[in-house]
Amino acid sequence: TVIEGTVNKMIGTVPKGAESAAMGDLIKASWKPGGGVTVIEGTAELAVAMEPPESATIRFLDSSILTRPHDSAEDAGLARRSRVVVEVKFRSRTRPTQVQNDPRTQLTAAMSGGRFSISNQGNTWYVNTLTSAPLGSGTIMVTFNQYPGLNATTTANVVVHESFDLTVTPFPQYE
Repeated sequence: TVIEGTVNKMIGTVPKGAESAAMGDLIKASWKPGGGVTVIEGTAELAVAMEPPESATIRFLDSSILTRPHDSAEDAGLARRSRVVVEVKFRSRTRPTQVQNDPRTQLTAAMSGGRFSISNQGNTWYVNTLTSAPLGSGTIMVTFNQYPGLNATTTANVVVHESFDLTVTPFPQYE
């Protein structure tokens, strides 16, 4: 609202797709009536308040059942690593927003009991099974510097190939 040449109150909206809040001198205004001479110029502080996220998830794109590197289960088709996606859900959006490539998103395997490591290759995040990983499940956690207090966890499992049993019987069977 403009009252007698001064800004009394401004309300704006943030287009969908904005993903963080900000504060500071973000607006610069100047008044140049006819002739292009600046009569007044100044900056204004703007605070952008974002809708808080409702929830976060970590999703495995390949599998959450992994095997150790060089285990025979790998030869049978089990993976030793899996791609992961981190998503944040906002009430006003129909689809979750992927945030794994935001540098403020922190993915960690610290609670996995020595089973996993996290790596990033070309903007793709991976959960990798460690060579000496103990069997069982381990927890992967994500925290967000951009959304304090929000976090999510998921579980992945380490399995190995223990044995291959082959039973030979004559065919056709004789009784």
